[in-house]
Parts: sequence; C-alpha cells; structure tokens
Amino acid sequence: MFLIYISQNSPRLSYVLNFIFNEMYGFDFKTTKDKDYFKSFSGCKLNYSKEIIGDEFFIKSNDFINDLSIKKVSLNISSRDGFEIFFQNNSDLNFDLFSAIFYLLSRYEEYLPAKKDKYGRFSAQESLAFKNNFLNKPLINIWLHHFKVKLKSKYPDIKFKKHNFSYISTIDIDQAYAYKHQHLYRNIISFLKILLNCDIKKIKLMLNVILKKEKDPFDTFEKQFKINNFFNVKPFYFILLSDYGLYDKNNHYKNRKFQKLIQNLNSKYTLGLHPSYQSNRNYRKINVELNRLSSIINQSVNISKQHYLKISFPSTYRELMKLGIEKDFSLGYASLPGFRASICHPFKFYDLENEKETGFVIYPFQIMDTTFKHYNQSNFTHEAKKYIDLVKKYNGIFISIFHNDSFYLNEWSNNYEEMLKCIFND
Repeated sequence: MFLIYISQNSPRLSYVLNFIFNEMYGFDFKTTKDKDYFKSFSGCKLNYSKEIIGDEFFIKSNDFINDLSIKKVSLNISSRDGFEIFFQNNSDLNFDLFSAIFYLLSRYEEYLPAKKDKYGRFSAQESLAFKNNFLNKPLINIWLHHFKVKLKSKYPDIKFKKHNFSYISTIDIDQAYAYKHQHLYRNIISFLKILLNCDIKKIKLMLNVILKKEKDPFDTFEKQFKINNFFNVKPFYFILLSDYGLYDKNNHYKNRKFQKLIQNLNSKYTLGLHPSYQSNRNYRKINVELNRLSSIINQSVNISKQHYLKISFPSTYRELMKLGIEKDFSLGYASLPGFRASICHPFKFYDLENEKETGFVIYPFQIMDTTFKHYNQSNFTHEAKKYIDLVKKYNGIFISIFHNDSFYLNEWSNNYEEMLKCIFND
C-alpha cells in the first residue's frame, strides 16, 4: 500500500490522487491526516502538505488545490529538468504536481473569460499551453514519468501499472453525400452557388453524379473500408443527424439510402453521435438527434464527438451525461494539432462549477485533417509522425480525426495511409 499524508482534503485533491495513483500508476493507496501514523508507517509514503515530516517523499502543497473557487490564477511558467512547470516550490519535484495536473485536466482556464474564435470556441491561441510553447507536448505524461523515476529511486521495490500504446481512428460524417440522395431544393441551391462561382468543373461533376455517370465525391466509404481493413483498423464513426442549418448539412435522416449506409457502418464498426452545431445553443436538440441514431441502428449509443468541436465547460458534458453518453472525443483544437489537456490518456471529466468528479470519460485527440486543410500549412504526415512518436513514448492513445469527404482527394487518402504506416510499421 502507498500512504499519502495530507493536511487538508478537498474534492479537487481526491480527483487528482485517484487519477495519478489509481488510474495511471495502479497503486493501492490511502490518505491520512494522522501525522503519528504517517511517521510510524514503514512502507512507501508521500507527504503532501506545507512542511516536511521526516525522510519521506515530499511535495509541498499549494493553496490552489483546496480553494474551491473559480478565479484567474497568476501562473509563472519556468523550465526545470527539461520541461515546463508551474506552482513552483522547494520540494522533491520543485513544484506542486497535484495542483498543476488539476489545473490542466479540469480545463480550469476554459471556465474563465477568454477571447473566442468566430465559432464561439475556446481558442488554441488563448491557451496556457500555446502561450508557453507546450501545446505540442503531453506535459502531464512527462511530469508523471519524471515523478515515477523519482519515486522508484526512493522506493526501488515499488510497482507501477503498465500502459500500452494504442490507436483510435475516428471518422466524422458531416455530409455523407455531396449531391446524391439529397432533396431537390438542396441540389438546386448547390447548383446555383456553383454557377455563381463559375466553377465549370464542379458543375460537370454535380451533373454527372445526378445522372449516375460519376461517383459522388463524398461517397468514399469503400475506399475507407479497404484502407482500414488492410491495417486492421476499426474506426469509430460519428454521425451528424441534425435538421438542416448553416453549419449542419448532412443528408436527411429519413432518407433510406442514408439510413442503409449508417446500418452498414454499424454492422462493421462502433458508431457515435456527432451533436450538431445547433445543439450547442439548444441542448434539447441533442436528445432528438440521439434518438434518431438509436432508432436507425436499433441500439443505444454512448459515445459522442461535437460537430465543429463545440464544447462549453461544463454545460456540454453535463447535457451529454444526462442522455447516457459516457465517452466523448471532442477535446482538441480545430486550428492546431496538439494536446489540449496536455495528456495522451483518457481522463474523467471534473465538473469545476459543482466541484465534483464524474464518471464521464474524455478522450483527447491530437490531430485532425481539416486543421491542415483550412488552418495550418504544415506537412500533415510529418506532423502526424511527431505526435505518434510522442504518444508511443508515453504509452498513450493516439487519436486522429478524418472526414469522409477527405478521402475523395488522393492526397488525403494517402495522408491517412501514411499516418497508419507510421503507427503500425515503426
């Protein structure tokens, strides 16, 4: 057993201790406020308080972990042992690891006033990680590795849980078909827009698709199946089933061909809900969309990923939990690849307003196709390999997002294949 002395307990501290010692390290641990009992304990132990007791491992506590308020925190970021730290102090790690992890995992900064992007999302450029050049690092994993080495040095017989690298491919279906299986008025509107832009190539493609002379450009599912089967990848598909809107343009959920596609995907892979852009303003729509998907596949759905990655803390996750969603894959940035929560492992959502750990699990992703199509001109394969190597180093879960329409272009189907080669052939 691993014993931890604490001078004060709080739901924040309990959350962090469970995450580190139970989920990540796999320890049988307990806490005590009894100083005499702690002194007499002969096993592996850690003191998390303001003062050293004996020769135990010591992490000096910061008041932040017990504050239970949400307010701007002044953080001084410095570099020590080759990585960034904050909540610095004089103790065995030189910083309050527990407060720092809580700050990042709880997404504390996203509860504070911040400049949003044009879609109302918390911006990568506003994040502590971006401003201090660690968005490209799984900083919590780096800290935990450093902590593990230090503990092992002090207590050589201590045993840690083994984690293995894994990969989850996620594919979003924002619009299953560009032109076929659409209402007539949708195709008329599309045609007029293309005509106004004088895009002769697109006009020809659209007419050929409607006349069944050419394949719909978004109907790339057979190509996806072929690639994924070759690498033995079982992607998670996230389906948008909203009413039509400015940012929600999938085929109508009652269309039989679209339903057949969804049922076919469900027979092979895991399906999740892709809550619409509209639903982030009207949460009642999530239930409507969830019922549509459940009815089409005749089974319950418990995973989700927000369309446009629209997350509002804590309301988005609260609403999903009410509907029986247990896992979400939305946590990442649209404009930049990286580690939004500074970690490459899933973790439980902490509701900061209610100061409560939940059973809802967040799976942060690292890279997305549209980031490189619309925001970032870097080479996708080069960037993907960097993140794959990092996640492998810390035995985390590498998670990617692609969209069905990306596979229409050979460049992007090749990018997907090259990414899978980096994952499985190294």
